[in-house]
Amino acid sequence: MPLQLLALAFAGAMGTLARYGLTVAIDSRLLHDGKHPLYGTLLSNALGCLLFGVALAYLTARAMDDHPARLILLTGFMGAFTTFSTYAYLSSDLMAKQQWLLAGGHILAHNAVGIALFIAGAALGAKLAA
Repeated sequence: MPLQLLALAFAGAMGTLARYGLTVAIDSRLLHDGKHPLYGTLLSNALGCLLFGVALAYLTARAMDDHPARLILLTGFMGAFTTFSTYAYLSSDLMAKQQWLLAGGHILAHNAVGIALFIAGAALGAKLAA
């Protein structure tokens, strides 16, 4: 187990560095202020969704649902590269199971709660900094 945790942490670090590198590479060429990494974030989220789908389908087809590679690749690397890929997977899984109400609630909750808490956190951070 400790070796698996070390591999998970390493994969997470690599996912973080990959996201940062991609964002810097894309946004430094497109933005002059460098303050709003919109394009790099969009690309990492889109690419993360694609890679998560490929990896999940491959591992599932190879009956590797309990293989450590699944945890290390999907949770470690992809979790650090983009959590949006997990959100997209869970949303699409609910839709594939025709759990429409739950899927809609899941999508609405993630967006509404995420944005609301970001606004609340930014306000709290501003008050703490004052």
